[in-house]
Amino acid sequence: MVAPSLWLLTSVLIMTFGHFGHKSCHRSCSQVTFYLPQSRNSQCSTGKSSCLMEATITVDPTEDLFERVNITLTQLTPGDYLRDHVMFFTLVFPGYRHDNGLNNPTSGNTNGGYLSNTESNNGLLPYGPNSANSYLHSYSSNHNHRHHGVNQNYNRETTVINYSCRLLSTGNAIAEVIQGNGLKYSYVSNSSKSCSFIFNRYDYLWPTLSTHQKVDLINNGDFTVTIGYDDITKDLRPESLPLHKMAFLRCCHRHHGGSKYLVIIEPAPTPISFYSSSLTSQSYIQRRPAIDFYLQAYSPIPRTVILELTGPSEQSLRVNVSNSYFNVSILTDGEWISVLNNLTLPRIPRRSDPFDDFRLNWTLPVLLETPRGSIVIEEGQYVLDIESDVSYGHREKVYITD
Repeated sequence: MVAPSLWLLTSVLIMTFGHFGHKSCHRSCSQVTFYLPQSRNSQCSTGKSSCLMEATITVDPTEDLFERVNITLTQLTPGDYLRDHVMFFTLVFPGYRHDNGLNNPTSGNTNGGYLSNTESNNGLLPYGPNSANSYLHSYSSNHNHRHHGVNQNYNRETTVINYSCRLLSTGNAIAEVIQGNGLKYSYVSNSSKSCSFIFNRYDYLWPTLSTHQKVDLINNGDFTVTIGYDDITKDLRPESLPLHKMAFLRCCHRHHGGSKYLVIIEPAPTPISFYSSSLTSQSYIQRRPAIDFYLQAYSPIPRTVILELTGPSEQSLRVNVSNSYFNVSILTDGEWISVLNNLTLPRIPRRSDPFDDFRLNWTLPVLLETPRGSIVIEEGQYVLDIESDVSYGHREKVYITD
């Protein structure tokens, strides 16, 4: 496995690796469109002629490794021009519980801090002729209970977050966002028939609860989604959104990791470029084929993850990553050797702000240079093992090509 070589370990990488989503994917992976029929009892075909509106949700990767979300509401059938109309995209989050401060939405429980919604949401539509408030409905009930001799306070509050597009009879469209914490933002749309809401997790338009906590749209599926036009509504599944569990990446790439992780291993679209030198020549730029790696953990978010690939000739590649440590090593002749100097700089985003996140990507050349000589990452079938400090281990077979 180790070939004699005069190469010295003096490589300095000159190319950094961007978002793993750089691969050209079909738009259907990162964009989904929902159509609303003209009445509750009618059907709405994708031909749009029988549809009141469409809601398009698009997720695009950004250079900082996070994602940008675009919610666009578009009128398809002209309404009564003598009165105003409203289209909306509404997220409803069930209540949470406080037990003497022991259980709260930021405690990191496996359900994103929310309890199952056992209370009826009937009549909770944000718009309609019977609405007492045409912008936002929410309810809460506070109870004091004695359980096992301990006073406990329970607070259940349903949070409604609303993205709306008011189509005025004057011909203008007003985009409006009402967050769960009551903050309201509005602006005039560039179109008279549609409104777009574009944001990332650090923007004020990102869904925010009444606790001022931003919603983890990747891991949290315990909420309801509704699109509507005046008093006509349609419920959607959170799992149908392209950001949920990074569905847009799983659609675009061959992925591994089961239900707890997202692992993508693919040939890099371009070779790695770096300076290298030998004992007999001066430094020069060399380009080598490489492999892209992407690792993401779903909730509960771990602090430490160990990924190991065992392949042909018992060759093993191990990745250790935690909040303060990252290393990639390869097993040769019974000894683990770090190959960090062969990597492009790994991209590791912040993992706690505004909500917990664990992901990273890196690029590794097929031919690795070590103090013990050159090592080639062999093409073939590997066994992927993943362990973390919060989840059971995961194992599956993967095939690596270079």
